[in-house]
Amino acid sequence: MRRQFPLMLAFAQTVHKAQGLSLRTATLDAEPTCFGSGTIYVALHLIELDRGKTKCDEKATAEYQKL
Repeated sequence: MRRQFPLMLAFAQTVHKAQGLSLRTATLDAEPTCFGSGTIYVALHLIELDRGKTKCDEKATAEYQKL
């Protein structure tokens, strides 16, 4: 007996390497250990942004408040 299952061809690239490409779809691993604070913007093209669902790095906010 032989069992088969379909495979989908996939490629991995760094976010910086993919900049400027026109991709139909992409899966992004954006867990906290993958990106430093404030660097996820490099990987995203936002169409609609709900500011209530975003957060800033607390150190950056504190530094901004010093200005």
